[in-house]
Amino acid sequence: MSIVTPAASRSFVAKARLPGRSARSRTRSGGMADTPPLPMKASEAQTRVVGSGLVVAAAHVPVQTRQDLVNGTLFAQRPPR
Repeated sequence: MSIVTPAASRSFVAKARLPGRSARSRTRSGGMADTPPLPMKASEAQTRVVGSGLVVAAAHVPVQTRQDLVNGTLFAQRPPR
């Protein structure tokens, strides 16, 4: 397992591929719309904004583990009852 350094993190973020901006409005009211996320792929490193958090998974992390990280992040951010 490699050590994640600030330089490696900067390099990863600099190389991240982001989807292009949609030409049409994505909402009914002018705000952000709920759209399905990009599919998770175990074969490549991915970063995902989840609520107010950021989930990063290296290549070869199983899709189920990635989904568990997303669900755990959302659960931790839920408001108290």
